[in-house]
Amino acid sequence: MTIVVAGLIMTSGCSAPRASDSSPEASVTSSPDTGPAVTLDGSFDVGDGRELAIRCWGEGSPTVLYDAGTGTPGIDTVTSVPSSLEIARTTRFCTYDRAGIGLSDPPATDRARTIDDIVDDLHALLTAAEVEPPYLFVGSSGGGFNVYHQAGRYPDEVVGIVMDDVPSPQADMPSEGMDWTGNPDRVDYVGLEHQMAVARLPIPAIPVTVVTADQGQSDAADQALWLEGSSHPVATTVASEHASFQNTPQAIVQAVEEMLAYLQP
Repeated sequence: MTIVVAGLIMTSGCSAPRASDSSPEASVTSSPDTGPAVTLDGSFDVGDGRELAIRCWGEGSPTVLYDAGTGTPGIDTVTSVPSSLEIARTTRFCTYDRAGIGLSDPPATDRARTIDDIVDDLHALLTAAEVEPPYLFVGSSGGGFNVYHQAGRYPDEVVGIVMDDVPSPQADMPSEGMDWTGNPDRVDYVGLEHQMAVARLPIPAIPVTVVTADQGQSDAADQALWLEGSSHPVATTVASEHASFQNTPQAIVQAVEEMLAYLQP
């Protein structure tokens, strides 16, 4: 059921080996009975000698790009949830591994990295792999911070965002056990949350869907801040543990498909 209240739509419901060829033309296809074809699979130089891995299925525009939760490889996550590939029957569906995670090279620096470093990496990867905008981003948990900031940094390239159980950022997150030097991606997540809490960039007036897991890390009221300024805000709560993409993937597929349908002229 869908209800419109004061402009807000509220619904209720429910390792692959690294490719050695880094050219955008490198691709692998699958047989029809195994699901959508892999149309891009490789690792690409992001400008400083490091290579990040990306994999895409299907074809079409906008490109739906999935950013997995903190410390989680996107490629393994998507391939472990084959039903998520239903998205690729409609348009191109991509995911990637952030620096230091999965198939991607570790950061080239020993300093604390920021959310701007993450966004710079993804933008460079999409450019190198010739995965052109527009993009519809899907971010799970901490990956939601990344895609939201990406939309703030590159507003002309993003046409929609789906936030998968992304708690609001904490300005003063406890730092115990969060030393960035122990993170494979070298990201300072305490600083990242502080930046997103006190200096969050505005995003363009685009559709935003917030999918809240009823057994997740926060409730729908907490996650409603991601809808601010959206041209088409949709809030959905699903019966799931944290990060619905892995637990109830059909809820994310449905959110993406509904946004794609809304974006059709």
